[in-house]
Amino acid sequence: RVACVVAMTKMDLRDGLATIDVPTTVLVGARDLLTPTPLARAIAARVPHARLEVIPGAGHMLPLERSASVLDAVHRMTSAGVAR
Repeated sequence: RVACVVAMTKMDLRDGLATIDVPTTVLVGARDLLTPTPLARAIAARVPHARLEVIPGAGHMLPLERSASVLDAVHRMTSAGVAR
């Protein structure tokens, strides 16, 4: 487990974010300590045309903590009819 954590601390995938060319919503829990809102905001800023949604009262495990909110966000993205 330690090796996994060490490897994760050395990963920097930020440059690749600018190459994402599909509709994107970045979801973050307002109480997320691993990916706090300012970091999620920075991620969303690097992805062209990305939207940021902050889920009130939630932490890092959004699919478990707020599954309905995640499903709503997916539904909005898939039914938005984004023009290119």
